[in-house]
Amino acid sequence: MKKKLLIICALFITLKSFGGESDWFLLTGRLHLKAGYQYISSSGYFDNDGEVQKLLDYRQGITYFNGQYGVSENLNIGFTLPAIVYGAVDFEFEDIGKKTITASAVGDASLFVKYRVYKNEKSNVIITGSVVLPSGNDKQKYGINSGYGTFGESLKAEYIYKRNEKLYMQAYGGFLNRGNDFSDEVQAGGDVGYRALPHIWTKFVCRAINPLENGDDDKSGGIPGFSSNNSGYIRLGLELNFTLGSHVEFFVNSLYPVRGQFVQSAPVFEGGLSVFFGGKN
Repeated sequence: MKKKLLIICALFITLKSFGGESDWFLLTGRLHLKAGYQYISSSGYFDNDGEVQKLLDYRQGITYFNGQYGVSENLNIGFTLPAIVYGAVDFEFEDIGKKTITASAVGDASLFVKYRVYKNEKSNVIITGSVVLPSGNDKQKYGINSGYGTFGESLKAEYIYKRNEKLYMQAYGGFLNRGNDFSDEVQAGGDVGYRALPHIWTKFVCRAINPLENGDDDKSGGIPGFSSNNSGYIRLGLELNFTLGSHVEFFVNSLYPVRGQFVQSAPVFEGGLSVFFGGKN
């Protein structure tokens, strides 16, 4: 029997698949733009039972852009765009031996709507609906895919608690429906942020995806980590945010996989820049 991934993020309870939606809810007329780069290098992957298996040496780099706009006090809209999904895999061929195969393409973009259903002085409850667009390449010859080739729909509930100017907590849970016989997913996670210095935030982060394995098992998708079917993980890590005034942030993070299924068995590194026009809530 196939093992399901267990979501154990209650210890920290931000989804960022290719960046994900922004963590802030913006007030009317405010705009948030974000650019980032995510990198992972591995020579192994987690199999269906969560055991690490040796594969090929391969690298993946994702350059992404996010945008979010405050339509009204309780309504935000936005997009996520993995603009360049780059993969490099060291294959072994019988006739020529080792050869590095590379591929680069746009990933699956998404559009989202956030609605704030509750707010008080310290708390926000937000519902997010997203549509995933099949803009990526799901037919790369060597399985270095950048997308699933199908639409997806997701619904997520999010709770943000701001204790004071130095401490906040965020938690979310959601469901992603994928078409084209790919597995649906349960998504969960969150972070705890602490302002260590006036311009530095430290965040303890948890991200998790649990595949329901309700699709076609014969439909593998790409190689592990490249839009593969039945893929999931639990990743824990640390993020540092450096603020410049009230409009610009730089961020770096590293997430370590404590459990996985059909994804790379290696840490993920990420960095980028956020710009807020009109401030942030």
